[in-house]
Amino acid sequence: MERNLKIGNSTYTNAKGVTVKDADTNTRVTLIDTSDATATASDIAVGFTAYVNGELLTGTSAGGSVDDLIDNTLTALNSGATKVSAYKCYNMTSLTSIEMPECVTIEDYGFYNCSNVANYTLTSSVLNIGKYAMYNFGAGTFEWANTNTTTPVSVDDYGLQSTRISAISGKWSLTGEGCLRDCTSLTSIDIDCSSSKIGDYAFYNDTAVTTLHLANFEGTGNYAFSGGTSATSLASMSDFSISGGGTEYSGTIGNYAFYYLGYN
Repeated sequence: MERNLKIGNSTYTNAKGVTVKDADTNTRVTLIDTSDATATASDIAVGFTAYVNGELLTGTSAGGSVDDLIDNTLTALNSGATKVSAYKCYNMTSLTSIEMPECVTIEDYGFYNCSNVANYTLTSSVLNIGKYAMYNFGAGTFEWANTNTTTPVSVDDYGLQSTRISAISGKWSLTGEGCLRDCTSLTSIDIDCSSSKIGDYAFYNDTAVTTLHLANFEGTGNYAFSGGTSATSLASMSDFSISGGGTEYSGTIGNYAFYYLGYN
């Protein structure tokens, strides 16, 4: 059974145990008929923060785009979509699996506090991370190697704050404030800075870092690699190198950017 339906703003906020079924047949309903050529955006729209704080929601089925539609049971998200729109999976702590191998963009708060995701195919394609997009993401540590040799992974303010990321490599543009701060599992930073300035507090309080290699370096904002105390911050650095992006380096290094940086 297929019906066109618009899901409004905050419709399922704090919903628990909701299952959508046809009353006559007691079978799962496809809420949105994406094969209907006459359907308009208003027919298939999912409202702003429609599923915020939802738990154990099952039975929602809608196309293959997380941009305009929802295609998940809140425990598993499987989609060929190239973008996760703002707030689409905000605070979905029940989400444990993500399969989005074509995803390029995660907009602001897209996967905010999805802290129990243990299985995912995601980072191999993502190049744009919005504000707080993956804040506190992941149930276990993971590495992120950007294999795209021409386009950097761009991270906005606090985009990867407090994730369980353990290593980053390849081309990155880390201009956002606090974009990887409080990542206490991060041990290795081996990146091409893409001739862009690293933002204020970008790696602030990343207390486990022991390897730091910055190529095409063009400077930092304030407190970029600072935080903690002399015993727990970058004072434990054992592998360190920086190289500029041109024959005449013109970048600036902000206040306290490498505070306590040193070797064992």
